[in-house]
Amino acid sequence: MSLVQPRHVSRWVVVATSLWLCITAGWVGALAFERETVGTTSCPLAPGSSTYGEASWGWLPPGTTCTWTFTESIGGVGQLERTPPPGRILTAVVLLLWGLSLLVFGSGSRAGPGGRRERVGAITPGW
Repeated sequence: MSLVQPRHVSRWVVVATSLWLCITAGWVGALAFERETVGTTSCPLAPGSSTYGEASWGWLPPGTTCTWTFTESIGGVGQLERTPPPGRILTAVVLLLWGLSLLVFGSGSRAGPGGRRERVGAITPGW
């Protein structure tokens, strides 16, 4: 009868995964909070202004988009739009790649008995 001994995940994988989960949950939580609090007072034209635009949620980049419609003195109607910073897409890409790298590199590195590192699938001599 052969007993399979569990392999322990190396410490750096646990720390990196925990850190990634905390940062990702915080970022997603901040976006969810922003999305839920979008209202009529979310888009002042300038800080302290009493002119508010129309707020809407957008996914690329994720965040609140503010739109102000105004009448031009020449007789036309104009529109001004402020979108979320494009760096939010970069944040999402970095978090995604970080998570994928943990899956790829973390699954191949395990700590064996006594803390020795072993490669999964490596052939080890029986002596």
